[in-house]
Amino acid sequence: MNATRTLICSALLLIGSSPGLAVGTLTLKAALQQLPNALEWQSVDLTFAAAGQSLNAARAATGLSLTVGGDAQAGVAVIGSPQVSAGTTAASLSVSGSASLALLPWSAGFDGVRTATRAYDRAALDLRDTRNTLAINLTQSYQSARIAQLDLDNARSSETLAAQQLAVASKQQQNGQVTKDSLENTRKLLENAKLTTLQATQNLELSRTQLFNAIQATDAGETLEPPTPAVTATQPLETLLQTALTQRVDVLKAVSKVGDAEDALNVATRNRLLPSGSVGVSFGQGNGGTNLSSNLGIATGNLSVTGSTPLTGSNTTATSLTVSVSANIAVFDPNADAKIRSASLSLDSSRKSLESTRQAAVLDVRQKYADALLQRQRYTFQQQVLSNAVSALETAKKRFALGSLTALEVTQAQLTVSQAQRDLENQLATLNLSLIRLENATGSYKGESP
Repeated sequence: MNATRTLICSALLLIGSSPGLAVGTLTLKAALQQLPNALEWQSVDLTFAAAGQSLNAARAATGLSLTVGGDAQAGVAVIGSPQVSAGTTAASLSVSGSASLALLPWSAGFDGVRTATRAYDRAALDLRDTRNTLAINLTQSYQSARIAQLDLDNARSSETLAAQQLAVASKQQQNGQVTKDSLENTRKLLENAKLTTLQATQNLELSRTQLFNAIQATDAGETLEPPTPAVTATQPLETLLQTALTQRVDVLKAVSKVGDAEDALNVATRNRLLPSGSVGVSFGQGNGGTNLSSNLGIATGNLSVTGSTPLTGSNTTATSLTVSVSANIAVFDPNADAKIRSASLSLDSSRKSLESTRQAAVLDVRQKYADALLQRQRYTFQQQVLSNAVSALETAKKRFALGSLTALEVTQAQLTVSQAQRDLENQLATLNLSLIRLENATGSYKGESP
């Protein structure tokens, strides 16, 4: 067992060994840190900022608002009268002001704040979801580019081996040791190896282009690091399910939609039951004098205060205090009743949608949990495959030293080890991605590298 572990550890070191690893290396963590350069990242940031501004505007709408104004008039008597002679001039100047405030809890302004708050929360969820999706996609692109490089390295080694085999077969055919058909088959193997190398080159170019486009960066030929084993311990499935039901983006957005529907029903019911009317108090001298009045809308919940006073002239009208109350109750209002029924149906629909989202979330977590377990088993199996390949290479080297194997056969054993190393690294990357996707499915992923 210790020997096997030593072989596997040595192979993992060979996977990432490169003379220029410390210079011109793009790590996965560094790539993730450049994600804010992505256009989709910036777009969702702007959407979130806009939601924040909408919330600020909704809050400001419930606050105190003030307006001031003025009135100026001037005239001349064109035709005289017993009281006023022709040519007499008159002028007046007055100023006025008004203030309004959302006072009662059912004011429409407070409805707007609650709606804008939930919209802001959903924008924050979209922000988190988009960033996590970009991080997962970038991680996959990074590992794909890394594996594409290994595929190209192995393809070149296979092409070199095929060329050596063709050279040996040519000499053997000249000596009559192999047939012409056998030589032709060896030549076809070399042609296939060249095609594989060409395809691997194209795949590497495409995968690196996709990687660097994702972070809006220029590919300067940086080396990509191999994956590191992620923490393989996971929480019990039931714990993961409970976390998903309280933290997943789709579940939280569905809960928010239920809140919207509940608010809409409350507003429709309130508008149907509350009487329309107002309570007002006025104090002043009437037209041309100093006046102050206030009005509280029963249905709107808004308080307004207005006042005016003349700056010129005088008013001898008696000052009076007036209190007024008005109310209208809708006895029969089919339109309002229809709005209540519609809002109630929308609420039922939102609750059904929430339940469906929760069921889908549970299924998604179960599937990703099962996939993570499967990928872990495959990783363990691939470790054994690499261990067997390394053991076979050691045996081949010993047999070569004894003269029972050729150098080409040893080279073939080395290629088998290289392919096993590639498969092990690919499986490790797949395992890491499955764990990230499981964490993201529970709503606890923070967009970090493994």
